[in-house]
Amino acid sequence: MNSLVKSLIQPLLEETKQGVALIPGGFKPPTLGHFYLVDEVAKRPEMSKVIVLIGHKDRDGITKEESEQIWNIYKKYLPSNVEIQISQNPSPITDVSSIIKNDPTSFYFPVVGIRGEEDMGDLKRFDSLKGKYDNFEPIVIKSEGEGDRVSGTNARLAVLNSEYESFQRYLPTEISNEDRDKIWSILTKTPIQEVMYAEPSKFSYPTMLSSLIQYMLSKGMNIRPLPKVKFIEDDVENARDFFGKTAYYNPNEKSIVLYTMDRHPKDVMRSFAHEMIHHEQNCNGKLGNITTQNTNEEGDLPEIEREAYEKGNMMFRNWTDTITEGVLKEETENDLISYPSSFKPGVNITVIFKENENYGTLKPYFDEYGYGFYYPQDKTIFIDGETFVDSGLNKDDFKIVEAHEITHLLLGHTGPYSKDDEMDADLGAYILLKNKGLPTDRLEKQFKFRHGVDFSEELLERVKDML
Repeated sequence: MNSLVKSLIQPLLEETKQGVALIPGGFKPPTLGHFYLVDEVAKRPEMSKVIVLIGHKDRDGITKEESEQIWNIYKKYLPSNVEIQISQNPSPITDVSSIIKNDPTSFYFPVVGIRGEEDMGDLKRFDSLKGKYDNFEPIVIKSEGEGDRVSGTNARLAVLNSEYESFQRYLPTEISNEDRDKIWSILTKTPIQEVMYAEPSKFSYPTMLSSLIQYMLSKGMNIRPLPKVKFIEDDVENARDFFGKTAYYNPNEKSIVLYTMDRHPKDVMRSFAHEMIHHEQNCNGKLGNITTQNTNEEGDLPEIEREAYEKGNMMFRNWTDTITEGVLKEETENDLISYPSSFKPGVNITVIFKENENYGTLKPYFDEYGYGFYYPQDKTIFIDGETFVDSGLNKDDFKIVEAHEITHLLLGHTGPYSKDDEMDADLGAYILLKNKGLPTDRLEKQFKFRHGVDFSEELLERVKDML
């Protein structure tokens, strides 16, 4: 039995009846904890079948359909008696109750996960069935220990932050590298060919390393004398080992070693940021009491590593956000907004970072979002990137403006735009963002401020057919 599962499956029913296990959940996304739970239940002799029921609610842009795709990848590594279904009802718990009621001739084992008091309500939902139906017995699964590794919230956070390497710790160790890339592609809405790693020899790190170091110095980090940096680009065995090295810091030599083979340059740079925090810790005399490499042992190491993960990730993220101009241009080139398949816009999306005589004086899109405008004459969208830079806004804000202006184009607006045109552009922007799994919460919050009415599904019907 997997060591993680030992703490998860407590206890399973000591039951000799043959039956069907029903495992309801959100699974946004399915983590290694879910995988090992299903694997363990499916292997029990009394289980003729295990049905995984996926709930409808989206979590941070992850949909039920994407969850189903990932489970179908997992199925290749699970016993053959496992079936994957999207629940008929929004709540998969409702499905479980209906199945028990509608099939009294079969015996069922509904599986209920309990992390704490907040989850006891799921178990109590079956109280109404007791005494009425004798064809079921719940299995209670208590989650204990290693909560971070099975946390759907933390897994989603890794996806939202584009942290491919960090996300890997939430996947079962059994699955192949190819399937890991497929899962990442599903969750990030990225074509699989774009997930493949850049070859280190085709990327020059010194410029980026220098930029990040200068940023760290500007933030007051104590990192002088600067460490030596060594790249290992040809360690094939290490690259193929899931638990291989990504980077390490040598406090005695004040040096950082980075393994780059089969890794995206952004992952390498994130590793560098992590090791630079260790270098600062060494410069501050914090590494003297470290006597182990195991973060599960008592001592100073867990806190040292926690600081490196948290501060390193935030320093890296803040640094990348300062390169807003490059980020925005890259985003427009990658065409991340979903156009209808039948529509070929041929539109130019131009990000302006300085005054342009053809740009003119434009009305703000959102007070806090900067400027954007669609010129129907030559099918060109201008977006004032300089405002984004000055305001510290990010690529999600950029996408709201981009989607809004693209909707003007899709709906054939020629200007001057009426209040209804502007409302329709916001509604269309919501649909475009939602279709691509991009954030919509800020757009929804601004809707009433801009239009004086609450955002609603009824209003969306105004533009759904036109898009």
